[in-house]
Amino acid sequence: MHEPCEGHLAATKRILRYLNGTLHFGLVFRRSEPSSSLVAFADADWGSCPDDRRSTSGSCVYLGNSLVTWSSRKQKVVSRSTMEAEYRSVADTTADVVWLNSLLVDMQISQKDIPVIWSDSSSAVAMSVNPVFHAQSKHVDLDAHFVREKVADKVIRVNCNTLI
Repeated sequence: MHEPCEGHLAATKRILRYLNGTLHFGLVFRRSEPSSSLVAFADADWGSCPDDRRSTSGSCVYLGNSLVTWSSRKQKVVSRSTMEAEYRSVADTTADVVWLNSLLVDMQISQKDIPVIWSDSSSAVAMSVNPVFHAQSKHVDLDAHFVREKVADKVIRVNCNTLI
């Protein structure tokens, strides 16, 4: 905002064209079973912001067939690898799923299965269940402990959904 340039103007115009072309889009909520389970999807792009090279995390959480929450936000720190960016996204999604699960318990809504978080990074999924730290991953220590604890306590499950 303090020093706008041609690239910022082009990005703004692209966003406005996108919004103009998607005015008729919306979310559809259908009635689902009250005992449906939580399923989440987490993803991140690595260092995509040209200004500060921070990654963007995105997630969506479904209760049955209904989307109940979604987010897309820039990560607070610069990730040094794709795995780190993806793992931070999984950790943020885990926090959302744990909170939603506790909300459902408070509302006395039963779950069929353990909530599942899907990620397209096999290394982030492996790190979520592997209790052994490697030197390359010590900088994501807090997120790793948080997700691993929830996986070990069977509060969540993290799976890989690569299309390869």
